[in-house]
Amino acid sequence: MKRVVVIALVTIVNVFYFGRVSALSNQDLFSLYNDSIYYNGSQNNNNSGVSSPYNGICVSMSCITVNNENALVAAIANFIQNLSSSSPFDGTKMAQAIVSGSIAENVNPFLVVAIGWHEQGLGTVTPPPGSYNTFGRTAASGQPFVAATAAGTNKTTDWYAWPSWLASVSDPNTDEQEFLKVGYIDQGINTIPEFVNKYAPAGEGNNPSGYISYLTNEINAMIAAAGNSVTVSYGNATAAVALSCDSNISASSLRQRIVAIAEQQLGCWQIGSVQPPGAPIYDYNGADEEWCADFVSWVYKQAGYPFSGGNDGWDLPAVDEIYNLGLSGQGFSWHPSGTYTPQPGDLAIHSGNGYDWMGHVNIVVSVDSSGNVTLIGGDQTNPVVGYWTLDTSVVSEVGPEPSTSDGIIGYVSPN
Repeated sequence: MKRVVVIALVTIVNVFYFGRVSALSNQDLFSLYNDSIYYNGSQNNNNSGVSSPYNGICVSMSCITVNNENALVAAIANFIQNLSSSSPFDGTKMAQAIVSGSIAENVNPFLVVAIGWHEQGLGTVTPPPGSYNTFGRTAASGQPFVAATAAGTNKTTDWYAWPSWLASVSDPNTDEQEFLKVGYIDQGINTIPEFVNKYAPAGEGNNPSGYISYLTNEINAMIAAAGNSVTVSYGNATAAVALSCDSNISASSLRQRIVAIAEQQLGCWQIGSVQPPGAPIYDYNGADEEWCADFVSWVYKQAGYPFSGGNDGWDLPAVDEIYNLGLSGQGFSWHPSGTYTPQPGDLAIHSGNGYDWMGHVNIVVSVDSSGNVTLIGGDQTNPVVGYWTLDTSVVSEVGPEPSTSDGIIGYVSPN
């Protein structure tokens, strides 16, 4: 049955940006994003030339065919559980409501999940009490609301209030899916940039480019996790999407291969194919230890450009060893921060946050027109638990952010 609703259209105020966590006293953690573990398939503004079948994500269902609704529900339920088992959206019942409501309203169900996670951590970052609002949605005149002061401001914002978490994704007259249909899809908005520019405009203190990147990549992670339960079509390209963690990367250039392998590993961590949460880390170095340098060593080896020395002749387990490799001039170069525009495939060296001068390393996967970098690294914050420990650290993504931020002291680049 067609769902009919009359609803006042309002602008979203992204007052609680679910993202950056404070730096912890560990040499492998530097104010990394806790919402950043996702498969970066689109590579917007990526100068590496890496392409993906997941470009052009739609707001509506126009690019998605559901092949198996039950399997899709199971995939989304599992995805949410991996994000946070403490979320009130965890469980098959909530996933079923998200999928059913999205199909009924012609809304991309992956977008609904991504908005809810980005705005309020799917209910784990406490919205105004009594609002049951994980979407950052404000209330129009006459709509139920809870008043709250926007973070970091004196502005009081009326948050839309649902009677329950379930109602926010299942009430045919008021749920988020209906809101997206009436306010966006019915207005001809069907791309992520168009959507973000209205949902979270820059004029209200938001970061549209970061929001676009986040939604794109988180949706791509869910598409990968959904496997053959959906078929995704972009333009003339149609494919049943599945992410293989063992597939070979055949990109022609070295930098393309480095970026593609890092992204592949990021996606495989996201869907749980590499390392279950809480298990010791043995995947990249054969030892349970701090492993950011081991991760980039492994990626470079897989890309066909191994480091020299270290364990097994290619694994440099310490960040300063990678720095010294850049200084050596033997296949690599060193560029102090602020003297060089980094390129995809470079290695970013971070300061040690109270320990050593060099304490962390990760891989540049994209550089935008403003020189901001996006980085993928191992041994970083786990968004599921919200903090770093040796057995909960993950492969995750940081950025986009300035190339000199977060204690980056320079870049090692392949010659």
